[in-house]
Amino acid sequence: MDRLDISAAEGDGLAGLVGNVSEAARGLPPTPATRPAEPPGSWAARPAASGRRPGERAGGTGGGDVADGTGLFVYGIVPSDVEPTPDAAGVGDPPSEVAAIRHGELAALVSEVGLEEPLGRPADLTAYQELLDGTAAVAPVLPVRFGTVVTGPDAVTELLTAHHDRFAAALDGFEDRIEYMVHARYHEQPLLAELLAADPEAADLARQVRGQPEAATRPQRIRLGEIVSQAVELRREAENRHVLDAVTPLVVDSAVRPPSSELDAVNLAFLVDSARADEFADALEAYAGRRRDLLRMRLLGPHAPYDFVAAHQLAG
Repeated sequence: MDRLDISAAEGDGLAGLVGNVSEAARGLPPTPATRPAEPPGSWAARPAASGRRPGERAGGTGGGDVADGTGLFVYGIVPSDVEPTPDAAGVGDPPSEVAAIRHGELAALVSEVGLEEPLGRPADLTAYQELLDGTAAVAPVLPVRFGTVVTGPDAVTELLTAHHDRFAAALDGFEDRIEYMVHARYHEQPLLAELLAADPEAADLARQVRGQPEAATRPQRIRLGEIVSQAVELRREAENRHVLDAVTPLVVDSAVRPPSSELDAVNLAFLVDSARADEFADALEAYAGRRRDLLRMRLLGPHAPYDFVAAHQLAG
């Protein structure tokens, strides 16, 4: 699906005029906005094919034994009827087998890892996210902070026991709901043109530095960078508000994410009822079309509800 294609060519613009205001403002690659693809796979199924009763532990990997130098990497908390699929791959090299440890109405998705094994490779982060996002496509999931490793099944059971009611209530709240992220970045030249047209001081400074050696115009460049940075921040706040206004009737919750670049226009997370996902995407598509001359927008997801749960804070 490629209906939100609102990218446009960029020129020298802000980075060339301001100099070293921000490395993030240089050489931004064209990123056409698209509707999100489906997750790479659904790594869990409901109901549990094995017919296990709540409270029974899944087989396969997931033992963990401090004596032999292994532990359990915990990915997330799910309802007890969720069963990892045979192709579910965890972290590690080679990828570890994913299992479920159950207690009451809950289960934890885990895999065995070496306690001395370094984690954090790009492949590990990808495996973590793909497992959680694939699971979220079929069942609610509470992501646990990446890198959480416990000593064994007993530690997992203690976690599920201590927070059983809280986790179960949270999972109920995420049933048939999914997270999407909306990210937009300004086109540099149109943004700069608007900023200079609206601020005489900035326009004058731009004229002073254009074509001049950086060392000779350093004070003017610093001041111009400050003006532009402040103006972009104000515009970003307004842009986030406008997007929120456009989709608030269609979402369950929203969260503002920190900008990843000086040219970020929007960085928001939304919790959406699965049944309204197309309607939500249509509203964003309409908004993106109205703003295509100034920014390009991407809709990312569906994802596990990373921005809307606190379970990871309890398992560290």
